[in-house]
Amino acid sequence: MAPRNANRANYDSQARKSIRPAKPRASLQPGTVVILLAGRFRGKRVVLLKHLPQGVLLVTGPFKVNGVPLRRVNARYVIATSTTVDISGVDEATLKKASEDGYFTKDKVAKKQGEEAFFKQGEKPEVRNSSAERRNRC
Repeated sequence: MAPRNANRANYDSQARKSIRPAKPRASLQPGTVVILLAGRFRGKRVVLLKHLPQGVLLVTGPFKVNGVPLRRVNARYVIATSTTVDISGVDEATLKKASEDGYFTKDKVAKKQGEEAFFKQGEKPEVRNSSAERRNRC
């Protein structure tokens, strides 16, 4: 019996898959009411606003109706319903801002370096006296 890799030189290596933009399901159109299947808001019905270039969906509750904020959701974790909502009144500037890469990321805090940071590391944070604040408010 010949070694396993003996004939390997005769075959071309497999062609690698090219990276293509995600093609959403036909049922996932802007304005469609979808049901979230995973995460903190699983089981909630939300409105699909837009397909983002990262391959995820931008959805909202709206927040005032059911408490679901503007969120990114993977299309695999939603069920589309036949109900649609008119989203023509949605603020386009907000949608454009949410489409940017940095909208959903937290700002990184620069770490303190050096001697001062080492000594401040052991200090306890300043405790505010809430009873004095309450008296000042009245």
